[in-house]
Amino acid sequence: MKTGMTTGMKTMKRNGLVILLALMLAIAMPLMSSCKLLSGLTGGSSEDVQSQNGSQQTSQENQNASGDQQNNSQGTVVTGSDQWPADVMGGLPVPAAKVTAIFKDETKKEYVVTFAEMELASAEGYAVSFRNMGFANDLDVITADSIMISGTASSGAKAMFAYSVSEKSGTVTYIHEPEAVVSIVESIDMTDADSWPANFLAGVPELQGKITYVSYDGETNVIVDLSYVEKADFEAFIETVKQAGFTIDADESKSTDGINFSAYNEADDWFYSDLSYGDEPNPNNTVRIEMYKAG
Repeated sequence: MKTGMTTGMKTMKRNGLVILLALMLAIAMPLMSSCKLLSGLTGGSSEDVQSQNGSQQTSQENQNASGDQQNNSQGTVVTGSDQWPADVMGGLPVPAAKVTAIFKDETKKEYVVTFAEMELASAEGYAVSFRNMGFANDLDVITADSIMISGTASSGAKAMFAYSVSEKSGTVTYIHEPEAVVSIVESIDMTDADSWPANFLAGVPELQGKITYVSYDGETNVIVDLSYVEKADFEAFIETVKQAGFTIDADESKSTDGINFSAYNEADDWFYSDLSYGDEPNPNNTVRIEMYKAG
């Protein structure tokens, strides 16, 4: 019985560790990608970067504020600078450590700072600051050799703190909140270029839209062009025209290009209208109307 219980406890511990590692890996994938990029651009591992920085310390004392930059399509890596990039880190506290490299992806607004020489007590205090700022709601794990905290703020901003106890080094990541999508509405001048031919044909009302052209051929024929006509307004307009008696020899068609209608009334007056759909996303539907008065 004791052997069975021991085996079961070991299995539970092993399964728990597997789950924990899986969670940590899922959260850490973006960070790992950034660290790989740091390594690739600097030509070695994060330890190599730290060693290289140490060997070049004397020659770089006068450029610690700016550092050396290496760029590629994925971002910019700054080495040789010990300055915490406060302007892009979303108000995260400055860690009590030596900054060794900074990765900047301005397109994604993602920033990763690698650091070294951080004591465990300082790392634990930094973790507390992360929790107080609300960045521990995705992951908050402490083991014998590591601290990993990650969270997402209500604004959508993300932050991660990863620390190795044995190496006394780690990373701080900050990803800015997504930019708000702003809908831009273009202002349209709806001033008519001419007047609607009121009462030209009995029962034909004015169509809502912008009148762009009106042409009379004597007193019996008129052509009207409009723009910015809503489909629903045009369909209601046609129904009103039908109710006014324009139903004789009626010809009506609808297609992906628009709507066409023509008909006579009992007085042999003729009415014609054609709606052409405009292009999305801001359609400018245009309409031509022809009215002919018999005698």
